[in-house]
Amino acid sequence: MDCQYCIEISVKSIHKIIGRKYQTNSHGLEFGHGDTQEFTNNIPADFTHENKVPRAIFLTQFWDTFYELSKYGAPKVDKDPEDIFHWRDAERAIEDATFCLNLAFHLLDYAVDTYEIDDPRPDPSNLELNLTIDPYSLDYEQK
Repeated sequence: MDCQYCIEISVKSIHKIIGRKYQTNSHGLEFGHGDTQEFTNNIPADFTHENKVPRAIFLTQFWDTFYELSKYGAPKVDKDPEDIFHWRDAERAIEDATFCLNLAFHLLDYAVDTYEIDDPRPDPSNLELNLTIDPYSLDYEQK
């Protein structure tokens, strides 16, 4: 769940950086939706990582589908989240969250450099991002 939050917050920050309002009732980005075209059109064409934005859109949709399952499991069949997800799933979630987070940081760096605005981030020496797997919370059996 933490990785899903990271993905969502990263994409929300991309919205904010490009000056676009983020829909609070949903991430508002689906490939068949007009808002997606508007969103991607607002990404500066000279932003080096512009071609990675569609993947971030995909990842918000992909991981959103697992939110309730990762939180509650499948109670109708008496399965906890730990019965459904395994360590490989956690590693993939971490990779995807890191991708979205890095994309948001790259866009923020671009905005700070291009528009000569003050960097809103706190001193990075005081920050610690810890996206790791708690080995005691996962089933290590490779099924």
